[in-house]
Amino acid sequence: MSNSAQVKKKEKIQRYGPDSVHSWMTAGACCLSSFFASSAGRSGGFIFVAVQETWQTNRRDAAWPVLMMTAGIQASGVLSGPLAQRFTVRPVTIFGSVLSSVGLILSSFAPNTTILTLSLGAIHGIGAGMVIMSQPMCLVQHFDTYKGLATGLNFAGAAMAFFVFPIVLEFLTETYGFRGAMLLLGAISLNAMAFTLFLRKPEWLGQCTTISKSEKGAEPHDLRKCAAATHGSSVSTITVHMGNDTENISRASRDSPNAPSTHHKQKQMKYLGMAGSVQTAHSLITPGEPMTIKFTYRRMTASAFLGSVASAVETVKQSKRHEPGSLRHGLSVLKEPMFYLILYTFFCYSVTLDCYTSLLVDFAVGKGIPLRSAVAMTSISGLVDLVARLLLPSIADRDILSRRTMLVMVKVMITIVMFLFPHVSSYAAIFALACCTGLYVGCVVVMCSVLIAEFLGVDRVPLTYGLVTGLTGLTAFGKPPLIGYFRDRMGSYDAVFLLCGLLQLLCFLLWFCVCVAGMLYKRRNWSPQDEIAGAAAEVSKYIYLPCADFVFCSRGPRGPKGNANLQKVLAVVTRSNGSCSVTTCG
Repeated sequence: MSNSAQVKKKEKIQRYGPDSVHSWMTAGACCLSSFFASSAGRSGGFIFVAVQETWQTNRRDAAWPVLMMTAGIQASGVLSGPLAQRFTVRPVTIFGSVLSSVGLILSSFAPNTTILTLSLGAIHGIGAGMVIMSQPMCLVQHFDTYKGLATGLNFAGAAMAFFVFPIVLEFLTETYGFRGAMLLLGAISLNAMAFTLFLRKPEWLGQCTTISKSEKGAEPHDLRKCAAATHGSSVSTITVHMGNDTENISRASRDSPNAPSTHHKQKQMKYLGMAGSVQTAHSLITPGEPMTIKFTYRRMTASAFLGSVASAVETVKQSKRHEPGSLRHGLSVLKEPMFYLILYTFFCYSVTLDCYTSLLVDFAVGKGIPLRSAVAMTSISGLVDLVARLLLPSIADRDILSRRTMLVMVKVMITIVMFLFPHVSSYAAIFALACCTGLYVGCVVVMCSVLIAEFLGVDRVPLTYGLVTGLTGLTAFGKPPLIGYFRDRMGSYDAVFLLCGLLQLLCFLLWFCVCVAGMLYKRRNWSPQDEIAGAAAEVSKYIYLPCADFVFCSRGPRGPKGNANLQKVLAVVTRSNGSCSVTTCG
């Protein structure tokens, strides 16, 4: 193999950085830890029937442990979100994996359904939720281009658990009894801890721009010497305008295994409208204050850049009040309308998931299907769930179909499926509807964290995802009485499926309006003439709280998606005369 071919292969497959080999290894570890942590949660349908037989109880009392387990998994987001924001995902998932196993072991000694609800629902549910719900927060930091596929791979572990563990739990129950089966299941689920040990915060996410004052009279060539000392680096110069001053900035690009890909750097640039003077912003700096760098980008004309200095200062003050990654910044999501739409979408998903994992076996048995066949049917339908979690995100990542359009399509499908459930009784028909439900579950569970990152920002994902799952989990307390009323008193789950259908219909209409509004907005706000007028200048802004520097660089015309080959700042060296030099990787 020639040297050029080796270089190309090395550039194509990075060992470290976003979408690298290390990122995919992290996604694989998340998948396996989710697989073991979901062992009991994905066997809810069998546990629901086994609790009735073991404790000779009605369906309302038997539903409490199962639904509280589901509620604990989802409500744990309220706890795991802030903890992951504060301590990173790794310690949260390690603690959750241990707590999950302890809950299953304690369930084997439960004397009644009340204690079983506490051990299986509260202890195991919260522990498993800390593992399952925290890992997407880590994956959106490790991936950029294949964010949806990586999240799907993570949740594919839960889908594989739905295919494996109901059959395993049925076999263990027949051999050792239900209590012995829960004890062994607790030991098996402890394997999740081994894979959570692999999860770490990305090194490149913690890298900040180094800002230091050089000696008086430092020359621009000093930065070139520093850049040239790096392996495989090349240096070029761009013109930078800072207020009324003009300074040459050396841009050093280096071939580093930790350097993020060009596409990742494009995606990191967020659009922000702001104008002002750097000299005014410099007056806000407190000596010795730690400076955190964020990178933003926007296409602007020269006339648009000459805006209000007061507007720039006010924007910088707002950045100081709500530092990205802080709790206050995360809670600002409560002001966003899309947060409530995503919350309602996840609530509809949660209700449908309960019907799919907890009620489907009992529903099939009530239609005259043997228990073994009902368990096998739900397990096989989990394969469709697995395929959906892997295939559909790849379609969205490659822009074959937008995520919003895909979500609208599956919402139409699940609405029809929920309305059809009360009218079917044969094994083939129930199996077909179960497969369609699995397709919906696999699509939406992957979409949730990706939609939060897309609409609300990556820096808001940990806390927002925790709020969404946690608030949804609190609604589970009303589900057991509802199930007991319809099944024990009315004799069927037909009304439950109809209620799910109505909820899904409303959700479909809301997302359909969002899609239509998005298309109309794009058509009304962009044209080639606007693009040509705005192609005169581009602005890259390097913000370090509470100061802002503006950099101009000349570019050609751009398309409606605004693709650009931008660089990441590695260092900013300030001088005594107020100018600075910036080192970037390209």
